[in-house]
Amino acid sequence: MGVGSQTLYHTGSESGSNACRENSQQCLIAAHATDFAAATQYTNREYNPRQPEWIPGVKEWLVTTCISILVMMDAFNTTVVIPLIPGLSSVFQQPLENALWINTSYLIGNASGQGLFAMLAEVLGHGPILLSSSVLATAGTGICGGSLGLSVLVTGRFIQGIGGGGVVGVSLLIIADLIPKSHQVQFSTYIFRAQMIGMVIGSVAGGVYHDYTSYIWAFYSSFVFCAMGLLVIPFALDLRGHGQGNKPSATSKFRTMDWIGVMLTLLGMGTLLTGVGWGGTQYDWGNWHTLLPLCAGGIFFIVLILYETMWAMQPMFSSRVFQDLPSTMLQTGGFLHGFVLSSHLHCLPLYLLFVKSLDTTFIGLSLVALTGLAVPALMISGTTQFYRRPHISAWVTRVGWLLTITATGCSLLLNASIPTPGWVIILLVAGLGSALLMTGYNLCIHVNTLRFYTGQGTRESAQVSATSILIYSILRTWGMCIAIPISGTVIFNYLSSQGLPDMSIGHTGRHSGTYATQENKDAFADALLVLWKGYTGIAALGGISSLFIWSAR
Repeated sequence: MGVGSQTLYHTGSESGSNACRENSQQCLIAAHATDFAAATQYTNREYNPRQPEWIPGVKEWLVTTCISILVMMDAFNTTVVIPLIPGLSSVFQQPLENALWINTSYLIGNASGQGLFAMLAEVLGHGPILLSSSVLATAGTGICGGSLGLSVLVTGRFIQGIGGGGVVGVSLLIIADLIPKSHQVQFSTYIFRAQMIGMVIGSVAGGVYHDYTSYIWAFYSSFVFCAMGLLVIPFALDLRGHGQGNKPSATSKFRTMDWIGVMLTLLGMGTLLTGVGWGGTQYDWGNWHTLLPLCAGGIFFIVLILYETMWAMQPMFSSRVFQDLPSTMLQTGGFLHGFVLSSHLHCLPLYLLFVKSLDTTFIGLSLVALTGLAVPALMISGTTQFYRRPHISAWVTRVGWLLTITATGCSLLLNASIPTPGWVIILLVAGLGSALLMTGYNLCIHVNTLRFYTGQGTRESAQVSATSILIYSILRTWGMCIAIPISGTVIFNYLSSQGLPDMSIGHTGRHSGTYATQENKDAFADALLVLWKGYTGIAALGGISSLFIWSAR
């Protein structure tokens, strides 16, 4: 039931009750001004001018600046290697499907790190855990910069991803804890905005590094973000944590946290994606090398479901987050959005490289169309006029999915003969759809929580809101992670069935794609065609899920 349609009664005197029955909204404002005013900003009701406006101080802006820098670092690390992957495949003399694990391992660590460090932050405090995750990301960056082989690089990327995930997870909790509920939408847009800016910088820088310098600079440049973040953290956050007086409470919290759930998710997803990545390329689908990780991953997930529903004291995937159909569809949509976004980010550059034979620098610039439009969209959603009209949030999400479905479906037209304006328009439509989805889901998450905790300023309400945002971020990251090995498996299984070699081997020069035969280009376009057919259906599922999202009246 929507918030706006409920008739609420005050529990005071009889005259007060009668007044409330005549006009429940005014009575609630008089009785619960602070809590209700915060809620009405998300329920399409008139803003109360008598409510004192909260003004962020120096501390709030310093914290926001700090976590924006660190989140930008994480996003930069995600996209900077995308234009480099084919070149790294040639540098290390490894098949392209193996080189794709450079980003897969990062996203596996990132999704796991979000949940792990968020729980640690609840026990030990935000400041020391954010600092620890930043140090871990810096250490992983150093390993990547000194790597001389693909296995070492993948390991470094996994460590780097755990640290980056910790930064994202703790940052979301800091916003939920520091900022009043009535302004959390506005400040969360700052975080997502920094994330998109980092993705833009990373994709452009990756293309430039490939063509004009060495891939090592993709990791050296990340030290700039690491240094800036580590410099600001001591001034923005309390590094003492929860203090010495809360040790018993911290110990009891530590025991009840869902550590087993995090490990089961990591093991299940890691082994399952390993089997998917090996299937049909490294080994036959019937080979035990493929079946063993697939079966092990399935077993881990079965145990995870049983543990979360029966034994976990504070399950990470809490029923309070998935408490009804709209809430479940909201989180499902976030997962599908991450999946489709990652498929666009990783597969469209392969098309531009191997089919259109473009420079890597130009490919990096083209990725700006997929991520850059989210920045102005988030700037608009952060304005007062937008986030106080939440009834449009569900419709923004639905329009975003409509554009995403259109762009993914039109990707079926991508071949060697399509003119430049054609694929540019497809990229722009896909980018606009992703921008609207980012904006819509950010607002929908906050609106959805108020359906169950309207007018309640309780700790439980704040905790559920923070958990919902965190789970949305984790699921979206898992979606981005899963899309990479699935895409590689589909593409290279098709090429293998056609008896074609790995086109990434020998990709060392700026114009190496020019030397590919027309037959190979057409075959690669056909492999992507198979991929886009399936992903159009996945995007359609995302659109269907948006129809069940609750919309404020």
